[in-house]
Amino acid sequence: VSTQHSSLTDSAINECVYLVTSSCSSFMQNHVSDEEEVTLVAKLVPTDPSLLPPGKPSRLVGVASLSFSQRGREPFSSLAPPAQQPYLSNMAVDPKVRRQGIGRAMLEACDAAAQDRGQDTVWLHVRQADAAALQLYTSYGYVEVGRDPAAVPGVFGLLLWQGTARAVRPRILMKRSLA
Repeated sequence: VSTQHSSLTDSAINECVYLVTSSCSSFMQNHVSDEEEVTLVAKLVPTDPSLLPPGKPSRLVGVASLSFSQRGREPFSSLAPPAQQPYLSNMAVDPKVRRQGIGRAMLEACDAAAQDRGQDTVWLHVRQADAAALQLYTSYGYVEVGRDPAAVPGVFGLLLWQGTARAVRPRILMKRSLA
């Protein structure tokens, strides 16, 4: 369902940012937070109903997963982050509200969750072709640690993993120190 707005007001963003930095939204907190993984949910609950789908009291505008052990992650054939350090994955912000501070607020919430568990570094992968995400992470303080070999432009690379070839999009491994 689409809404009819072109951008959110500062007060609407503040409402959303408040929900993000307050950890998970209340309707999901018990289901997505444990010792090994936290899923952060940015949920917009504006006072202006025109910012919402018809008949809905809120709108999901972003998600991110932060795992604290190898068990909560897919296996990596290359560029694996350290097994016992926080790894940020699957961060997504609704395209209708991008570039308005929600992604940065979610990164802040991930930092807080990591620090609450005594961690001082957060790791992530970003696709080499995703310039907007790479710019966000770099501006937030993430630094490149390594990268997959570049594939032919417009063609996915192939990765041999456990005897089978599968398509991959070249990634960059990044980390951020929380000190």
